[in-house]
Amino acid sequence: MSRREISTLRALLLHGVCVLVGLIVVVPVLFGVLGGFKDNGQLASHPFALPSPWVTENYTDILGSAGFWGPLGNSLLIAVLTTVLVVLASAMAAFVFARYAFRGRELLFTLFTIGLMFPFAVAILPVYLLAYKVGVLVTGAHERRFAFQMSWDWVQHGLGPMWKPFLIGCGITGALVGLVGYALLDVLWRYNVRKKYRERAGAARP
Repeated sequence: MSRREISTLRALLLHGVCVLVGLIVVVPVLFGVLGGFKDNGQLASHPFALPSPWVTENYTDILGSAGFWGPLGNSLLIAVLTTVLVVLASAMAAFVFARYAFRGRELLFTLFTIGLMFPFAVAILPVYLLAYKVGVLVTGAHERRFAFQMSWDWVQHGLGPMWKPFLIGCGITGALVGLVGYALLDVLWRYNVRKKYRERAGAARP
């Protein structure tokens, strides 16, 4: 096979893999959207068929409900604020990693990468539990059984008795972690600047 044929075959294989991955992502979403236009009987008897008839009330009732837009607005506000703060903090850290070569840079970058690969659903419970215990320690509140659930019902009913130590603990824990990370990067940056200065000063001497 010529080099051009190998390149064409490689491109076809790459596009085939991309299409396969796209189908794996899109088909379940499409299946869920179409399932929203079915009633319970259609879902039970014909789960993979097109809706017949199309039940639009499943969506119109939710969109017309007053209890839908309030939580949606809260989620949108939290998502926007979280995205802005994370992007700002990540941009500052990325600038240091991209522009300065210092001892321990690869180790820190590896730790950041491991944190990205760590599942959020697995990490959220111990992090929230730690924040709650810090809040209890600071406020002196009575410690309750921390039964965290990723649901709006828990936010409405389960968070009520413990919201003050929980939120205060989240703020203190986040601030401490941020300060420790900033201090570590600042120390490494200063060490690198002094090292470069000494190297240049030594090279400039006759």
